[in-house]
Amino acid sequence: MRHYTSDKNVDLKRLVPIFFDGSEALCKGSDDDFLICLLKSGTTEVRINETKYVITAPTLICLNDEQTIEPLKTHEISAKSIYFDPTFINRNMTKQTIRSARYAEIADVHDYFLLEPFMKSDSNYGYFINLSPDLLQRTDLLFDECSAELGTQSDWYWPCRVRSYFIELLHVLERLYFNKNRTATPHKFDYQIPLGFEDIGDILMFININYQNKLSLDEISHQFSTSRSNINRRFKRVTGLTVFDYITEYRLFIASSMLRFTELSVEEISARVGFTYSNNFISCFKSRYGMPPNKFRSYTVDLRKTGQAPAIH
Repeated sequence: MRHYTSDKNVDLKRLVPIFFDGSEALCKGSDDDFLICLLKSGTTEVRINETKYVITAPTLICLNDEQTIEPLKTHEISAKSIYFDPTFINRNMTKQTIRSARYAEIADVHDYFLLEPFMKSDSNYGYFINLSPDLLQRTDLLFDECSAELGTQSDWYWPCRVRSYFIELLHVLERLYFNKNRTATPHKFDYQIPLGFEDIGDILMFININYQNKLSLDEISHQFSTSRSNINRRFKRVTGLTVFDYITEYRLFIASSMLRFTELSVEEISARVGFTYSNNFISCFKSRYGMPPNKFRSYTVDLRKTGQAPAIH
């Protein structure tokens, strides 16, 4: 069964291919939907296709359209699910396209999501991703933001706003997936952490789930009980960037995804990724991408239409 959310304005007749389910059903038949489920608490035994698994919270469960999940036993579970079609992210991300041999190349050109947590069949790496308390809090919030906007449909741009929260969720998921599976396709913000630098991996994840908040080197050094100079020295050894530069780069990267795939205003995107002033965001964005945000948006849309690669480094 396909899952859609209908626009409350019946005159628009919009059917948006994403659906929030808070029923804790943990059930998915053989249909055309992808599923991401947040198991917040409890334990469940499930059958995924023909194999049984015992899953303990907190865990994210990722399934593609060809996989099924059936609950067999549950114990005090709390869960919420999002059903979606990949074309919700971008209409070019059809199931045929994401399963094609050239999809990795296409995704690299246009910054599409690889959706590896959904497309890899090995359950050791694909189906289940355990969450730390901080990651549980962040993913739970993003689920709730999607649910709230799907329910209220606050303005004409509600599908874009839902998509923006969902994009943030997918970015968290992809960083987690790479950390768990080092054979995954690395992104520019995925780093091989050298032995003895495990704390830098923790700091990277801390930034990746808190970029939308006000962050400072003082706060991070306090959080990880070390000095500012020690963090910056070790951080730059792993990433090639100072902590401040990495925070700015990651914020701009998340903003670039929202610009590529939504029509939200520059002001809203700027605030969402942690910039206090939109003018500062516009200046930083232009410095990084060679053009202001609105021009970048129209430029990348035109490139998708023509199939060309963006000349941005």
